Amino acid sequence: MRLVRGIARRLVAGLFIAEGIDVLRHPEPHVDAVAPIVDRMNGVTLAGMGPAAIVRGTGGGLVASGLLIALGIAPRLGGAAAAAVLAPATAVGYQFWTKDDPSARRHTRADLLKSAALTGAALLIAADTSTRDARRLAAARRQGTRQG
Repeated sequence: MRLVRGIARRLVAGLFIAEGIDVLRHPEPHVDAVAPIVDRMNGVTLAGMGPAAIVRGTGGGLVASGLLIALGIAPRLGGAAAAAVLAPATAVGYQFWTKDDPSARRHTRADLLKSAALTGAALLIAADTSTRDARRLAAARRQGTRQG
């Protein structure tokens, strides 16, 4: 099971890294999707960032979280970070109900479900207590309770 879990984590991480790099290299379509939402918020965003900065932050967050997962440095943290990046990006980027064309609506809905599934995969990685960092954390907790 450990081998399967490691392969699965790296496959998911590879997708996060590839998508993050794509967002960083080609932010324009994503900025176009984010801009109307920022406009509806009357320009109120995290730290006053505009749509382009939000998109770049999303791409960078996906790359960083994917690397944390793939390299095994902190896979649970990487999973949590990926989920935190993906959840709002999914809600903003795949609003299928706004599409008039039935084909476009169907494709956008499918993309929404795929992105939601990836968010679920990221949450599973974040909750996986069999990772090395989770075992170290548990050992440190046990050590702390023995001393206290």
